[in-house]
Amino acid sequence: MVRFDRDRNPSCSSRVRNCWNGLRSVAIADGLPQQRSFPRRCRHRWDSRCRESSAANAEIIAVGSELLTPEKKSTLTRSTSPAKLNNLGVEVVRKMVVGDDRARLVQSIRDAVAQSQFVILSGGLGPTEDDLTRDAVAEALGRRLLFNQDICDWLEARFRSFGRQMAEVNKRQAYVVEGAEILPNDRGTAPGQWLAQNGHVIMLLPGPPRELKSMFGKLCLDRVRSLLPPLVIRTRFYRIAGIGESDVDQLIAPVYTKYTNPVTTILSTSGDIQIHLRARCSTEEEAEALLADLGGQIEALLGDRIYSTNGDPMEKVIGSLLRSRNASLSVAESLTGAWSGCASLRFRALRITSEAAFWRTRTR
Repeated sequence: MVRFDRDRNPSCSSRVRNCWNGLRSVAIADGLPQQRSFPRRCRHRWDSRCRESSAANAEIIAVGSELLTPEKKSTLTRSTSPAKLNNLGVEVVRKMVVGDDRARLVQSIRDAVAQSQFVILSGGLGPTEDDLTRDAVAEALGRRLLFNQDICDWLEARFRSFGRQMAEVNKRQAYVVEGAEILPNDRGTAPGQWLAQNGHVIMLLPGPPRELKSMFGKLCLDRVRSLLPPLVIRTRFYRIAGIGESDVDQLIAPVYTKYTNPVTTILSTSGDIQIHLRARCSTEEEAEALLADLGGQIEALLGDRIYSTNGDPMEKVIGSLLRSRNASLSVAESLTGAWSGCASLRFRALRITSEAAFWRTRTR
């Protein structure tokens, strides 16, 4: 049983009811309809006011068979921060993980270079036989691998500073793809490489997150910025309850299909429907104006079914509404594994941070 305590504020808006109904539909396992996560295709249409010719795309490839196992997860997208690329007007259109298979990696690199201006690879720059990124990039681009004595000397000096003798196998890290610019690694032994070919840029970056984040942030972002015209990407993120994905699309499709920019993406997730709007323009003001134009029409159509306009999850929105109304919420749960009570505690907004709003959770 879930009860909304309105003792302090008997008037409950339809927005609050929609929020709580959506939360309840996930909390109770049986007897209520539940929605599952089925990503919806992204509609890539760009407005003529922001020319497609000025748009730059990027693809991110994490290299390593260990990343395909349950025990390991790629940190490439976090360390390279698609948000930072978006701020430069670069759209990350694909992310992938490729194992230590040279033929597959070569083909993945060729496909990425054929479709995107920027290709970012991480991992596979170590000294062992299964570190294949240098070899694969050279083959994919039809270039040679050249031994660089300066890198070898630097590696030997680095090992000496640790009181160690460099193993012969570490000389593999001194090979550079022909024509590449060397990116020094201030936190490890694997130097990165920056390659330009026919208007495309290929970045070879180390795999360890500490090294990757430093090299990308310090040595790559400014280079990317220098190659691009002024361009920004701005987003708007709606969350909806009380209506299914197909009904949402049927309601708003007549509006968003008129726009080539912003791009509209509809996602069905556990407990709600999400609408992502993404505008790409030469200035922040132009992008925000496009988002406001399309977003305003979507808001008018969906009304109070929209419970969040900034991506905040339902638990956080409910907590904010409770505090603003000086209201409280009591939860008595059975056969839910204390889901709603635990969910409430995941967010600072629902913790006991205000005397005006508090949670009482009982699990039986």
